[in-house]
Amino acid sequence: MDAFVNLINIIFQIQRKVSKAVIFDFSNEFLRVSFTLVVLFFGLEVAGVLKSQFLAVLLVALVSIVIYIKYLSKDGLLPKPKEIISSFKAVRIKKYFNFGILISLDKNISDLYSLLPIFFLGVFYPAEHVAYLNIALKYATLPLILLSPVSRLLDIRLPQMTVESDIVKLKRSFYKVSVISGVIVSILALVALIPAPYLIKLFYGESYEKSILLIYYLAPLPILSGFAVGIGSLFRVLNKLKAALIINVSLIVLGIVPVYLTIRGFGVVGMIIVYIIWLSVSNLISFLYIKRFLK
Repeated sequence: MDAFVNLINIIFQIQRKVSKAVIFDFSNEFLRVSFTLVVLFFGLEVAGVLKSQFLAVLLVALVSIVIYIKYLSKDGLLPKPKEIISSFKAVRIKKYFNFGILISLDKNISDLYSLLPIFFLGVFYPAEHVAYLNIALKYATLPLILLSPVSRLLDIRLPQMTVESDIVKLKRSFYKVSVISGVIVSILALVALIPAPYLIKLFYGESYEKSILLIYYLAPLPILSGFAVGIGSLFRVLNKLKAALIINVSLIVLGIVPVYLTIRGFGVVGMIIVYIIWLSVSNLISFLYIKRFLK
């Protein structure tokens, strides 16, 4: 069903409908999170969460179909479904497939960063400790919901500036968006720490109280992501995805041993600190690499 959502995002990008793309993307993320919170509030647990996610995806897919039909009837440049199918053989898929693979690999390796702490914790500690970290990680990164539409906005605007050969405007916009996003997410992340004890006890109960302390240690995580919101988009615009892959894979390989030793010797808190340092180094190296091309 996400295919319909992706199609609408592509249409908005092609038509340079930046505001509509941001609103659509934010609404999609907000709806999924809202459904999950409502289900948890009424104590429906895992089965309820899965059902709520399916309902949210179904609803967004239906809305996407309606939007597509609306734009299809008004915009003569948009191909009809029959035209898309009949043009499969004429399109040089290999040209776009290679670039798409790089984007997919870069995204999945970036997602691997968020899974590694939970993986290492599961090796050395019982399942309840993994649950504590998972809950703390989910709560601490809630402000990052706002970054998805910002990233989508950059995916639209940055290529446009590149086509216009306005490197000064590209550089200024990249720095401006990075700083503003970082500041906003920092404020939201710090404000979210205030009701954390109450909300964790309300949604998960007293038995998950140990997650609260981990949330405070994880507070720098969304802040780092906020300031780094434009890095991935800029790597794609500059066609430097291979460099991004090399940087991320190298840091993962080099960081496995420190994280392994830290979690074994200093527990969960030590592992979180090393993980945040690890992510900071990754963002810094990526930023320094990109900066070479913005001069």
